Amino acid sequence: MSRLFDDGATDRLYIDQAVAGRPIAIVCRFNINDTSIFHALMGLGDKDTNDYFISMRAYPVGFAQKVSATEWNNPTTGVAVTSSGYTVNIWHHACAIFVSATDRRAFIDGANKGTNATNVSAINLDRTNIGVESKSTPANPVSGIIAEAAVYDLSQWPGATDALKADGFEKILPSLADGFTPPHFPLGLIAYWPLIRGLNDKVGGYNLTAVGTAVSNHPRVILPHGVQ
Repeated sequence: MSRLFDDGATDRLYIDQAVAGRPIAIVCRFNINDTSIFHALMGLGDKDTNDYFISMRAYPVGFAQKVSATEWNNPTTGVAVTSSGYTVNIWHHACAIFVSATDRRAFIDGANKGTNATNVSAINLDRTNIGVESKSTPANPVSGIIAEAAVYDLSQWPGATDALKADGFEKILPSLADGFTPPHFPLGLIAYWPLIRGLNDKVGGYNLTAVGTAVSNHPRVILPHGVQ
């Protein structure tokens, strides 16, 4: 079972710990039911202020319902936006990669890449959130369903530079979008929340706390051989 989020109640999942730093990739499957608002799918931020965060957002209809990799260090923001958008009430796959202060990348359904090179670096990251913006005052709550959330530490990937490591990681995104779960690709996988029966991290022990949310139908996924 996945998790249903009510934006009116600011439903969210969180742990007061930053799971990883740059270079980092965050991924999840999502199903949005309201195209009138911004949805903060996943992210990391400063739990004590609203000044620093990284976030993977699903945009409203006025912004073509695209997915972004957004970084904020007040008052500067850097935003990579996908070239295509999502369809309401349909499962999609999202990925945001934060490589460096001048390299962020956004993907939807394993493709439709958008990039941004604005020089901005979020600091003091000490909270990981699913379903809202990761900062002291929850913002941009999700109206819809999230499942198969994961965080990758790309420093563990091969490559002479962080940019090349991220390039290599991009090659697995079509498979993740096709329904292969993150454990199929364990390199650098440091947190994995399938959100099927609970809120525990299956990899790194970063177990989540829920504020609201409800159990909902899970998308079809392909599990590793021998896993049920």
